[in-house]
Amino acid sequence: MPILTNQVGINIAKHAMQLVEISQKENKIYLENVDEEFFDEALEANLKETKFIHILQNAYNEIVLRNPLKTTNVLLSLPLSFFKTFEIPVDKNLTKNDLNDYTLWEFSKLFPVENKSEFYFQKIFLETPDYLSYKRELVFAINKDLLKRFYKFCVRNNLQLKAADISHIASNSILFYNNKKSNGISVLIEDTKISAMVFNQTNLVFFKNKKFKCYFRSSNIYKRYSFRN
Repeated sequence: MPILTNQVGINIAKHAMQLVEISQKENKIYLENVDEEFFDEALEANLKETKFIHILQNAYNEIVLRNPLKTTNVLLSLPLSFFKTFEIPVDKNLTKNDLNDYTLWEFSKLFPVENKSEFYFQKIFLETPDYLSYKRELVFAINKDLLKRFYKFCVRNNLQLKAADISHIASNSILFYNNKKSNGISVLIEDTKISAMVFNQTNLVFFKNKKFKCYFRSSNIYKRYSFRN
């Protein structure tokens, strides 16, 4: 997600909405608002649309009640739990159209119960050694209905939705803003998922995400946790 001015960044997690607003005044960037509001209940992708938007609306109302927004341009970052993620090898000689067809074919094999026409796809090529005969493609797929819900939420609140991105990828924009030539690992812990990205400068080399289970004591201190595929 690009870093722009005069905009609101809204991060959606399973249990909360987080908002940051920045503006430009006289060639200076100002942080207008930083806030967070927990949802009345967990935001699940399988909720009915009316309830889904209602949960978003209640949290948003509380935030703008404390500090009304000064701009209407919105960038959304969405949790990994809303996406289906997979990596596939791709022939280097495939045309753009053939690549799209191949990606859809792989999706239908990996997720046979899903209708591929109901999803939007974001594709990222991973850095691959030259001696390999193929490229590696990382694919994030999200149901179109989910994006329509966020669009309706923005329209209801007179907000202009400029872009929607994956939370982990969106957060990397900040990391690379002043460190475009650095190598490193980016790790994001989000609700019940942990994801890791390895970068060679700004080129993505590796991505992996896993679910984990958390167990709590009554004092809200972690008792133990475990990872699973």
